[in-house]
Amino acid sequence: MTQEQYDFLAKKVEELMQKTKDPVHDFEHVLNVKENALRLKKLLSIKYQQKVDDQILAIICLWHDISYVYYKSGLWQFFVEGIRAEKIVGPYLKSAGLSKKERRLIKSAIRTHPHIYHFFTHYRTLYHKILNDADFIEESNPKRIAQAEASVRQSVFRFLVMKILKPLFYKSYKNYFFNFKESQQLLKQYENIESK
Repeated sequence: MTQEQYDFLAKKVEELMQKTKDPVHDFEHVLNVKENALRLKKLLSIKYQQKVDDQILAIICLWHDISYVYYKSGLWQFFVEGIRAEKIVGPYLKSAGLSKKERRLIKSAIRTHPHIYHFFTHYRTLYHKILNDADFIEESNPKRIAQAEASVRQSVFRFLVMKILKPLFYKSYKNYFFNFKESQQLLKQYENIESK
């Protein structure tokens, strides 16, 4: 990806995310996810850091919640968010002139980023994993929590997801898909980087 391609895509997503239909999934959120992802990449060994392109990782993070520009949060959006985002981002990636390999990688990471897809996919690159960890860390952002709580008060669906489904899902997610102690260690390492 060239700098010109990156600049085009970064500017376009900033413009689009100003119209989000969900204040929890705004441009500030995707910027925070991008920053988290770039910090998490630094925790990898040099061998793995060299396998991750900063610009591709940044574009994946910036575009991962683009579907919220066109769709409000809801039960259907919960299940099809990644698929919708992949369809939205595709034409922009093509018009930017990205290679087929780059487009496929970016769309795949975006399509499978919702936590629900961890049950259905086994193909996961470092880009997929870093995006998911960065997004997971962003869920503990105090401002985002306050936004979500305000939205919960206004939405029956959000109440169902945040108070009933999410705790159940994360309990099974924690048990089957990652070692929670490793996640806690990752957060401690992340906090150490932040304090430097």
